[in-house]
Amino acid sequence: MVTVVKSLFALGFISVLGAAVLPPSTGPSLPFAFVENKGQADSSVRYIGTGPQFKAWFRTDGVILQQGETAVRVTFAGSSKLNNPVISAADPIGATASYLHGNDPANWHAGLPLYNSIHYRGVWPGVDVTYKAIDGHVKAEYLVAPGVHVDQIQLSFDGETRSEERRVGKECRSRW
Repeated sequence: MVTVVKSLFALGFISVLGAAVLPPSTGPSLPFAFVENKGQADSSVRYIGTGPQFKAWFRTDGVILQQGETAVRVTFAGSSKLNNPVISAADPIGATASYLHGNDPANWHAGLPLYNSIHYRGVWPGVDVTYKAIDGHVKAEYLVAPGVHVDQIQLSFDGETRSEERRVGKECRSRW
């Protein structure tokens, strides 16, 4: 039997930083979706999540969440770099995204498929993590194999109340 531990990241992100929830938009709402990084972001980012309320950058060692000017880095604490989790996308939504930065078509990334979830396999021994887009939020599910203790699941939160986003070529970084 697999144990599933669930959390809703958008709510945890807001409560950790004490940020206010943004009011609902009066225009059409775009869903939160994941797209693979094919060069449109820093090479340490494997997947990018974008939605009407916040952005997320999914890296091998954790996630960076940004809402407005507020950002927090959630790191998989206690996870060995030797684990090197395998990250993959699932549940395509049937739409694509294009990143057309600058005048040089060689730097454009068009027709990238969008997904409803991404899966980290082997974050901790016997523990996988799945992030799902649900109603504009991101839900995290921790899948724990039989006999594995949930106490090895440790998250570290690091952030500031203000982040400074700067673009250097294709990179997008936040100052911590």
